[in-house]
Amino acid sequence: QSTWGNMQRRAFTRLHVPKLRGACRVQVRAHSDTTVDHKEIENFSSLSSTWWNQRGPNWALHSMNNIRLKYIREQVQARNIKFTCETKPFSGMPFRGARVVDVGCGAGILTEPLARLGAQVIGLDASLQNINMATAHKNIDRSIRDQIQYVHSTVGE
Repeated sequence: QSTWGNMQRRAFTRLHVPKLRGACRVQVRAHSDTTVDHKEIENFSSLSSTWWNQRGPNWALHSMNNIRLKYIREQVQARNIKFTCETKPFSGMPFRGARVVDVGCGAGILTEPLARLGAQVIGLDASLQNINMATAHKNIDRSIRDQIQYVHSTVGE
């Protein structure tokens, strides 16, 4: 087990990323065995240019994104998780003060809404094409640009 700081150091060994402030501690379990399927990475990489097309191959992810966000909010509330900032559980920024790692983030379909709800998010993906698409897309919206860091890596790296 390691703290958020250790996860952050491992994830950013190849990048210079400003340290995120106001951290909540998150327990992360790292596995030394890799489960990377290179054919799956190639498959998702081939879709990188269509991730943000709501009628494209990833339409299902777009259609269930509100349900995923609702589920995450409910789980946070059910576990009475407190972040470093005082916020009401379902205020406009319920995740302010939270740090989230979105493993397998693709082009950021879940990552961006989490940032809009106040979280500092690390989007982690094994596909460089997806990370490039996610980075380009987040830069369109100034309100989340500084809240998201995308990392081309796997959990085991």
